[in-house]
Order: sequence, then structure tokens, then C-alpha cells
Amino acid sequence: MPLTHHTAKDYAYPIREIVDIANSISPYVSVPIRWENIGDPVSRGHTMPNWMLDVIRDTLPEATGYCPTRGVEHTREFLAGLHNLESGPSIQAKDILFFNGLGDAIASLMSVLSPEIRMIVPEPGYPSYSTLEALRCDKACISYGLDNAHDWQINLDELEKKLKLHPEIRLLLLLQPSNPLGTLMSLSTMQGLAEIAKKYSLIVISDEIYREHVFEPQEFVSWQAVAGNLPSILLKGISKNLPWPGARCGWMEFLNCQFSGELCELQNVLEKKKMLEVCATTLPQLVIPKLFSDLRLKPWFEESNRFYSSRQHQVQIVLQKVLGVQVIKARAAFYTSVLIPSIPACYADKPPFDSQMNAILEKNWINASHDTRFCLWLLVETGICLVPLSTFGGSLQGFRMTVLQRDETKFEKLLLDIQAGLKRILMQKAA
Repeated sequence: MPLTHHTAKDYAYPIREIVDIANSISPYVSVPIRWENIGDPVSRGHTMPNWMLDVIRDTLPEATGYCPTRGVEHTREFLAGLHNLESGPSIQAKDILFFNGLGDAIASLMSVLSPEIRMIVPEPGYPSYSTLEALRCDKACISYGLDNAHDWQINLDELEKKLKLHPEIRLLLLLQPSNPLGTLMSLSTMQGLAEIAKKYSLIVISDEIYREHVFEPQEFVSWQAVAGNLPSILLKGISKNLPWPGARCGWMEFLNCQFSGELCELQNVLEKKKMLEVCATTLPQLVIPKLFSDLRLKPWFEESNRFYSSRQHQVQIVLQKVLGVQVIKARAAFYTSVLIPSIPACYADKPPFDSQMNAILEKNWINASHDTRFCLWLLVETGICLVPLSTFGGSLQGFRMTVLQRDETKFEKLLLDIQAGLKRILMQKAA
């Protein structure tokens, strides 16, 4: 009798799995690994300003004990107040539940849903959702597409067809902004989505972890603005908004529980599950009101977003010069996705390296997508660690990279090395 569930072998998180591959080849390549796969600002030279560090240090003596299961009371009251400054349904402190990061929140949510009901997710989208959804139901994930021809908006007609075909879909996931694309849903798309959600009695889950990193002149539209009376959950956190990913601090905001017995039940079950774990980490919760009420935070966000926007523009300028490449114009977050629609089958039979390197890579190379082979080839040749775009779901071929590198010289060299790699692979096709 096996010790683990039969689906356990299918757990996958490509953003970090490629780290193991990179570490395994690192002793045998002549260049250092350049980690452009994980959205960790700290690893790319970003630091907390001293005033943030002072707040954390001063708060530490208060943070050595447990906090309530739902989260620190005055922090939840503070966040409810921030929420209620925006248009849309209001909430109270009791409608907020803290987790150790949104990864914990996602896993907790998936663990309590009935296997008979389904969640429809965007494609491409963040792989934690699609992987856990497929494993939860032991079935292929159901997804809706984003339309390249229309600024990566949701194809609402396709979505409605999927909902008619699968009446078991009860939840819809929205990534606003998108990860991996860094794109934003427009107000009209969100309004159309709200009409569909109402028509099919869906609970909408809106992951808004990058909401503070939207570039001017774009405006962020929260699901809250169009939700009306629809039962919904907003996912938020500080791990990406501040250069403090190690804080692992995220939370759910439950909207309109008074109109939905199902959502109320889901909230109660998640609270009981969190009770089994005692609570989320205390320190990051305690500093939220202090940091987010500080007048220095807004200009700090503005400066950070100008930096990320500038980096995105640099990627556009350098990589768009390669014939056959499309750099998706990101309007938020700190990633850029690059499409290679006609990427050739790089050395399809086996890795093109020496026998020692081939032995390390062979199991990851066989049956791999074309963009995965490109990313592995680039990793060996240049030490640049990217994430294949196909691993975010769907048929898109290309890669996702971060735009976090603070060092200007290193970032310019990074882009030129990727550009040279793309030219070399695409010339292979032309030849």
C-alpha cells in the first residue's frame, strides 16, 4: 500500500523546480547562475528603506507571542478601513483571515473545497492554482483564455461556453494583475465578468497581490469595484508589495457573506482549518498599520514602480529587436513575458552538451516543450535561469523573466545575453 496519495507525484511548481536543475549543473558551467526566475526583490539588490526596518525592529518585542487565529485584531480593523475607502461592498474586521503568505492561503482553500465542484482558472496563470486544482479533483484543470489580439483581456465568450459545458464550475479565479503577463483587466472586462458570474452563480476569487505595483498612467481596477452583491474573496499580501518576501504574510477578504450561505460556510471552514494551525505569523501583521499609514510609503511605491516600468521598457527595446519575438507589454508587477511563437525544436533528440551535462539534463529534456529546451540550453550556455512560459498553462511558447536587477550594468548584460541566445536559436530554424 503506497504511503502517499496517488496524485502526489504530480505536484509541480516550475518557478522553483528549475532552481534544482540550475544547482545541479552549476559546478559544471563556467558562468555564475543568474536567477531571473523567482520574484524575490531582495536577491536582486533591493533593500528595505531604513524607516521600514526601524518600524520592524521597534515592533519585534510585541511580536513574540501567538496572535488570534483570524489575525491581529487592530490590523484587521485597519485593513477593513483601507478596503472601505474604495468603491464597492464594505467589510469588517471579521471578514479578514490571515495566512502565512498567499501560497498558504491557496493551499488551504484548495484543501477544503469539495472534489465535486470545480474552479476555472486563467490560462496562462500562476501554476500553484492550476496544479492544486487538478490534484484536488484528480482531473485536468479547466481554464479560460486571455486574448493576445485584444490586450490579453479575458475572452468572455469562450468563458461562457466553458461554463455552459461544465455546470460543476462554482468558482472563478481572477489574477489582477496577471502573473505571468503583468497585464491588467479593463473596467469593461471586469463588468462583463461580473455579469457572467451573476448569471452562473459563481464565487469569484481575485488575486490582487501585485495591486500596488501598477505603472502610470494605468489605473488598477479591483474586483471590489464591480462585485456588487456577488460573493467574492480578495487575496492580498505584503510579501510582494514590500521588499520582504520572507515575511510570508497574506490575507483573504470575504465580500458579501451576508448574501451567500456558501461563502459564509467556506469562511467558517477556513477559519477552523487555520485554528488547527494556531495562527499566522505575528510580526508582519503587527507592522502593517504602522507601515501603511506612514506618509513615506506612497512615494516609495511610486519610485519602485518607476524603476520596474523603466526595466520593462528596456526589455522591450532590446528583445523586440529579435525577429520572431514578441515582448508582452507589462503594465504591472515585476515580470516580463516574452513570446517565441515559432520557436524551433532545439536539439530535439538529446541535449547538445558534453556527456556529463547531458546525463544531468536528459530526464528534463526528453518530452520537454520547445521553450523548456530553450530555457535549459540558455541556462547551460549563459547561466541565465528563466521560466518557460508553457509551464504557466496553455499553448504559449516563450519565457518569463524578472525585471528586478538593480545593477544597471548587470541588467544590460543580461538582456544582451538573452538577445544573443534568441538570435542563435532562431537562426537555427532559418538555417
